[in-house]
Amino acid sequence: MKIQPLGERVAIQVLPIEEVTESGLVLAVDKSKSNRGEVVALGEDAPSCISVGDKVLFNKGAGLSYTDGSEDYKVIGIKDILCKIIEE
Repeated sequence: MKIQPLGERVAIQVLPIEEVTESGLVLAVDKSKSNRGEVVALGEDAPSCISVGDKVLFNKGAGLSYTDGSEDYKVIGIKDILCKIIEE
């Protein structure tokens, strides 16, 4: 499925929360509790500070959720993006 958000909205693929135990085991947590995602599409009025591929944190109750196959997505307003995640 391909979508194109309108206005100042973005489509975000919700990323799973991973917890690591003290011994190094990675535990997957329910995606519905995640507020972390990767931008997959931008509306025509989205600001240039956000790009497709950016990993972001967003407000938990923000936007509309939808599922395509096994992937979870959200369409949210730009104001609900709290920050970009910069991995070094």
